[in-house]
Amino acid sequence: MNSIFKNTRYKLIRNANLVAGFWLPRAENEKSPTIHLLEALHLGNILLTMWSMIPFLEDVARRISVRAVGPSVFTMLLYVTALTRYTHAIVARKKFCSLFAQVNSINNCKPFESDQKENLDSTCKKVRNMLFAQLSLFVLANSAISYFGYKITTNREGSSAFNQMELELLGRAGQPELWTPRETLSIFLNMILSYMVPLKLITLDALLHLLYVFICDQVDFLEDQFDLITKTESATEAQATLQEWLSLFSKVKRLMIDVNDAFSFQTVSLLLSNMAIICFAAYTSAKIFSLFFFVTMIVLTLFSVLQTLLYCISGQNLLNTADKLCSRLANISLADQPLVSVHHILLVETQRSFAVRGGPFFKLSLEFFATIIGAVFTYFMVLIQI
Repeated sequence: MNSIFKNTRYKLIRNANLVAGFWLPRAENEKSPTIHLLEALHLGNILLTMWSMIPFLEDVARRISVRAVGPSVFTMLLYVTALTRYTHAIVARKKFCSLFAQVNSINNCKPFESDQKENLDSTCKKVRNMLFAQLSLFVLANSAISYFGYKITTNREGSSAFNQMELELLGRAGQPELWTPRETLSIFLNMILSYMVPLKLITLDALLHLLYVFICDQVDFLEDQFDLITKTESATEAQATLQEWLSLFSKVKRLMIDVNDAFSFQTVSLLLSNMAIICFAAYTSAKIFSLFFFVTMIVLTLFSVLQTLLYCISGQNLLNTADKLCSRLANISLADQPLVSVHHILLVETQRSFAVRGGPFFKLSLEFFATIIGAVFTYFMVLIQI
């Protein structure tokens, strides 16, 4: 039996999520807890950090510093995004298990089992490589921020490690001698979350990309099998093979619909929050003349852009693969008698079903990504004038 839970590369993705604080079962029938102890600790960490940051936000509000508002809003928005997605993942754990059960059903759809094992290995390998690439970039980015921060603060003369503008931005956060125990805790927890929040988002994204890439590979596999059906000389054999192909098509379509139903609103909320984060980070980078803050904001901007781009690439790949299948379906001749009866239905279902959706209105694609970047650039130019 082909099972995604037995795939070594999937286990790496699962273990990465476990390290980031999201538990997934190791087998299809393993009982899932309502909330795992590790998940409770991670949720508590985020909530405690947000609570401990309140004094610093109050300090910004008292000073009414326009420069300091950007980083403060940006930080809280990032944490709210992580908290929302993390909570949604825990609530949707059973849905994840159900979707992976559908993946197993597709992998064991007769008579394609032998080919499906190779397809699953290829899918998991692609997502594993994507995950490793993102984690590597994340480590390099954090190393760059740490390096610039260290060099800047150690090379300055005087009693303060921060210049006047940075002190305005940081407020009490730049004056350790004034920290209360609660504020000291906030700084410590923020240091932890600066690593954990991107790690959570990257690993949760990997699970969704795994489903998107799997569906894309299945649509490509359907096209290849359809070619074989049209080349079959025996009408009886072609009819039998077509029934098996339609069964696989139906299962893949059902998986795509269920994935969109479960995560489309989460996807569009992620894209909207990323738009806001990119705007605030870019605005802060342009308005604040501090190398350390500039590097930090640029890195975080690129992280949000990359996250959005990967979703749009997944959507574009699926649209391209579905278009190829539609082209193949449109080119059948009237002599292919077993196919004539289902030809129109297959075309409509392929065009309508196979797309990564962000809510009921958007299909994710590179064109949609270009629209987002255009909107962000417009808002950025407006903010710069303020």
